Amino acid sequence: MTVLSANELRTTRAPGAQRYVVKSGSTVYVGSHVMLETSSGHIKPAVTGSGVKYVGIAQEKVVGDGSLDCLVDIQPKILHKVVVTGVTAVTDIRKLVYLSNDNDLTLTRPDASTPPVGYVLYWYTSTSCDVRIFSGSEAELLASADSITDILVLSDQAANADADGEFQRNGSNISFYDGTTERKVVWDTLAQTLTNKTLTSPVLGTSTVLDQTTADYTLTWADPAAARAISIEDPLGTDVFVWKAATQTLTNKTLSGVTLAEATDVVIGTTTGSKIGTGATQKIGFYGATPIVQIAKASYNNWAALGDVVNALVALGLFDVA
Repeated sequence: MTVLSANELRTTRAPGAQRYVVKSGSTVYVGSHVMLETSSGHIKPAVTGSGVKYVGIAQEKVVGDGSLDCLVDIQPKILHKVVVTGVTAVTDIRKLVYLSNDNDLTLTRPDASTPPVGYVLYWYTSTSCDVRIFSGSEAELLASADSITDILVLSDQAANADADGEFQRNGSNISFYDGTTERKVVWDTLAQTLTNKTLTSPVLGTSTVLDQTTADYTLTWADPAAARAISIEDPLGTDVFVWKAATQTLTNKTLSGVTLAEATDVVIGTTTGSKIGTGATQKIGFYGATPIVQIAKASYNNWAALGDVVNALVALGLFDVA
């Protein structure tokens, strides 16, 4: 093949149907929903699970031997007054529909790998409804979706989704407005800036970088209840928070199991000073001694002898046990 240097007449045909080889051992009936088995490249009656892609509806009965092919309607279509398990009311309109086999339709997704094949277009009564069946390419596009509004394809023009959510394009910015709590917005390999957004249970990736356009980096928690605690958990017990070349002020914080690094000094103020223990009933101990409350002189003979003072200091751990 090479670039054209003259007119070339192409052989084309109208879209709508396509022939596929039927997998050996599989029988496809007229009206069967069929899927392409990706490992073999052959079609077979629709099944649940991974490794298959929805193709369409068979137009012939074929007993597969690995070479015989079958004509398949691959166009989107509307199935009229079919039974869909799980449909009960008009509120089920626009819900995704799945196959549990090559014939039965259901609102319940059999598993995470089974793609949707359409959605409820019109409800009549009970489980009877019209179903808009996807083409194979539509089914593949919506393979991981939970609803038909989960995937929005952006073009160069501004566009709207449905009444629940919309997106707007304005210059280089795209803004999403979501009226529900179920939709997902996914960006692949792009850095996104989220301003004034509330994130629920976010998971930060490794080497998460805070905004570097200013000198300060601030994480702010809005805590409406004074009794609540904010926890930064360390599941491995080995992670370390490091502040480099900075002095940190901790006010009214409870520290547990603090270990000072070697050659680390504790610096206190020179004007008011600091207290170790702010009440007589708070316990303290030194050099591994069991913490005790403030020693009462009445317990040590009102300090009548030097030995009484020594015993008190031993109790604190400041002196070795005699």
